[in-house]
Amino acid sequence: MRARPVTPSTALTGGIAEIACENAIEDQLKAPSTADFPDTNSKRISGGAFDVRGIVDSENAFGGTVRNYFGCTVAPAGYDKHRVTVNELTNN
Repeated sequence: MRARPVTPSTALTGGIAEIACENAIEDQLKAPSTADFPDTNSKRISGGAFDVRGIVDSENAFGGTVRNYFGCTVAPAGYDKHRVTVNELTNN
């Protein structure tokens, strides 16, 4: 499943945080068009922010599929805006 585009919202939700994190992770992959996110979960933390963790499968520079584990913090940053910090992107 490809990451989905973020749609405007007045409040940051777990679903929006997951989409924003997946998009940020795609930006760091060698072949973002091959990204598949089989498992992404979010948990609300302090200040209305979310801790997002999951798995992404994508092709590496050699064309082989690799599994990576990722973590992001997504925090509100004003009306209809948020800040994504990628905390972790490691392969198995």
